[in-house]
Amino acid sequence: MTLLITFLVDRLGVSRLVGGIIGWAFIALVASGAARGDYELIEHRGADELRVKVEKENTDAIRKRH
Repeated sequence: MTLLITFLVDRLGVSRLVGGIIGWAFIALVASGAARGDYELIEHRGADELRVKVEKENTDAIRKRH
């Protein structure tokens, strides 16, 4: 992290404090994106499982009627 901040400070010509703030903001952005991706994956998997269950129940109900 220190190397990244040092590189950022040198490249942008900003203070070390600003470089640290930008670095931590970037880390927070990446972490929130990863959490959002995990949430979407879990939500999608749950929806698929529910869809399969409903389709099975519908199929069973149709078979019982005939």
